Amino acid sequence: MRSSLIHETISTKGICWISLILLIIEIAYVLPSHAQTTSNELSKNNSLIWQPYLVNLTINKQEAGSTLVWKHATETLWLLPVDVLERFRVQIPKNTTHRVIQEDSEFISTLALGNIKAQFSEENQWLTIELEPQLFANSSINLRQPDLGVRPVANSGTVINYDLLLSSGNGTTTEYIFTELSTGAGSGVALASQSYLHDEQRSRLIRLDTNYTLDLPDKLTTLRLGDAISRPATTLGRSVRFAGLQYGTNFRVQPGLIIAPVASINGQAALLSVVDLYINNILQTSQAVPPGPFSITAPPVIAGDGEIVMKVKDISGREELISGRFYSTPYLLAPGLAEFSIEAGSLRKNYAFPEDSYGSFFSSASYRLGVTNKLTAEIGAQGSTDGPKNILTSATRLVPSLGTFNLAAAFSSSDIGTGHQLAAGFERRSGAMSVSARTQHADNKFQQTGVDNSLVMRRLDNVFWNYRLDGTGNIGLSYTLYERASMDTIRVLGLSFSTFRSGWGSLLFSAYRAVGPEKNYTLGVFWVIPTSRDISANVLHSTTQNSSPMTVLQVQRSAPYGEGIGWRLQAAINAAQQASAINQTKYGLVRAEIANFHDETSGRIGYSGSAVRIDEQWFLGRRISSSYGLVKLPGMDKVRIYVDNQLAAQTDESGYALLPNLHPYIKNHVSIEQLDLPLDTRIDSLLTRPVPMWRRGVIVEFPIQKISAATLRLVDENGYPIPAGASVQVEGSLEQYVVGRDGLAYIEGLKNLTTLHVSWAKKKCIGLLPLNMKKEIVPYLGEYVCTSEKQ
Repeated sequence: MRSSLIHETISTKGICWISLILLIIEIAYVLPSHAQTTSNELSKNNSLIWQPYLVNLTINKQEAGSTLVWKHATETLWLLPVDVLERFRVQIPKNTTHRVIQEDSEFISTLALGNIKAQFSEENQWLTIELEPQLFANSSINLRQPDLGVRPVANSGTVINYDLLLSSGNGTTTEYIFTELSTGAGSGVALASQSYLHDEQRSRLIRLDTNYTLDLPDKLTTLRLGDAISRPATTLGRSVRFAGLQYGTNFRVQPGLIIAPVASINGQAALLSVVDLYINNILQTSQAVPPGPFSITAPPVIAGDGEIVMKVKDISGREELISGRFYSTPYLLAPGLAEFSIEAGSLRKNYAFPEDSYGSFFSSASYRLGVTNKLTAEIGAQGSTDGPKNILTSATRLVPSLGTFNLAAAFSSSDIGTGHQLAAGFERRSGAMSVSARTQHADNKFQQTGVDNSLVMRRLDNVFWNYRLDGTGNIGLSYTLYERASMDTIRVLGLSFSTFRSGWGSLLFSAYRAVGPEKNYTLGVFWVIPTSRDISANVLHSTTQNSSPMTVLQVQRSAPYGEGIGWRLQAAINAAQQASAINQTKYGLVRAEIANFHDETSGRIGYSGSAVRIDEQWFLGRRISSSYGLVKLPGMDKVRIYVDNQLAAQTDESGYALLPNLHPYIKNHVSIEQLDLPLDTRIDSLLTRPVPMWRRGVIVEFPIQKISAATLRLVDENGYPIPAGASVQVEGSLEQYVVGRDGLAYIEGLKNLTTLHVSWAKKKCIGLLPLNMKKEIVPYLGEYVCTSEKQ
């Protein structure tokens, strides 16, 4: 009996222990499995703490639509779908323990989202959530972002520019001819220029420049072979002419690229908001921003000191102002942006003279880098085989509260030893006042590559100050001291005052005093007289020490952008009496001038233009110094063409027009006058945006075509008009036309023999239209019978 009791007791204890272990396992399994329970299980077991709801979800007043969420049965906690939150840019904390799986979808508890406000309407099944702005991902808006994906068009083409000039005066007659040939060669441009001069003493032909230039927009670089001008390294460098190889950065191949540091301001919005951006109280743009932190970056529209202000207005009507100061300068590069230049070849001597020749071997290299938003550094080296060698370096630093500081140093090595040159500068521009100062000094042994030793600048000091007087004008002071190796020191002190433009015009007063081997002064008054929009007039009076006062009256009218006449008249005391006129035509520019001074009369007449070969045709036009285009509107003559809303050309009898000066690497605004197009023309667009390469041509075509159209009256076999609303389709075309009242219809795309298919109210008929087009643009063809189609 005892043993039986003991066995029973042991069995009972074992069962209890087993039950306890199973209970612990169940608790350990069930608690985390609550979050993985399906909705069917939830409906069967009311003891579970999460309940499903299908609600209309709103996050910071942004509607997310119908969404499945889960609500805690005893607390105000919610499980929100992760994919919906991410779609609305909510940043979900990583490694959070509040991520939950419900019905194979991922949710997160509101406990993981910090301070959150939730309102739930049982009646409307609407859940409104408000999150803190910092929970949203940051949004960044870059204003005026360049469209760097634009690919320029490189059509082949050849341009021959020419200038012809005949002048006569003082018993001498001179003829001058200048020609320049440029042609597309591969992806680049080959160029050759020369001039011819003939007078009573001699005739001479002078070669100017011969080179091949290849722009590489994708790499922001340009390669040039042949005659070129070097790029100076730092502010102490000097440009020289040479012939050889030049390869370096060229930001102009992507004109929209922002290369300077830009102004930026940050803020945050709890709700969807509209941000108005002001720079110096001038509205630049209005942008919508989503909830969360945001930053707006905009290139300043001015150089110098300024203020940027944001007005943030959310959808509930609340407004907030955020402001900051900025200082903009063109002397800095954006952080991480760099430019370089590498050059090597022979120095050129006596350019544009008959004695033109090539000298010693020359090489140069420079590198400039935007280190930070406020610091840009540059280094370079240059030298020649029989001249000095130079190393140059500089740094430009922006101190926003003060201005821009620049330090530069150059070192030379030559046969007279080692020399150095140092420079320092400062500049500040503000709304009312601008000031700049620079000093530059070199010792007696410093020499520069490509610069005659007697012309090396030994000292240069310059100070400039300008102040704007509200409602009156500007006053300026300047002081300059310069000294070259072979010259005495010269000092120039200047004073100027200019008024703002008003009803009586504007005035400029200036006074300069020069002190050197000789002392001199100049006083001047310049008055711009208000006239009509096309005509300008001005009066100049100046007095110089040891010379007679001079008074000049000028009246002129500039030639228009397109074809037209311009002129200039000058009456003067102690100066020349002059008259000139120019006539700008589609084929070139004619200029005539005559002048008389001290009973000596001189005159000259000139003509400049170009001959262009493009699209396998030759055209005569105005001088082309940049890119150009050929408009093609076959069969449409006398159609006016506008470039940047300025009348530029008119199509000829064949429908062609040459556009002499387009902007390279940007979208040109080329449009046509709709009133000049025939009525039988289908117009898809009156505007096109061609993008040519430098000194290359581009074919400009518009989505415009002539159509063969007419009106007619359609009747059935019994002579009754086809009912209004019937559909008419030309065989071989997908275009459909509608029959109007009394069977009248307008139809395009007609041929010599056209088959028409007409359908209405489950009825069909077919008509043969032998076309006998009249001279009218849209003729009326009369009545045509539509025969029932065989089913």
